[in-house]
Amino acid sequence: MFRSGYYKRKDRPLCDRQRENEEIVKRMGKSCKENRGICGLDKMLEGDREAFPSCSRNRVYRLQREYRFLLVERRNVRF
Repeated sequence: MFRSGYYKRKDRPLCDRQRENEEIVKRMGKSCKENRGICGLDKMLEGDREAFPSCSRNRVYRLQREYRFLLVERRNVRF
């Protein structure tokens, strides 16, 4: 990589997708705090769907794994 290309890329602002990801992660952190640190994928997704309609389940799951939010899955209990 040339020096000029490196500095052009370095000074360029974040793209829309990365800014959205940061907003989603902030919202995920808030919802985790509200739910005592444990929050499932569906609960995080319902809050993000209102603000970000283009946000998919896979995107939220990827961000949860990347930022290490604790995932809890619901299991049906049969007696």
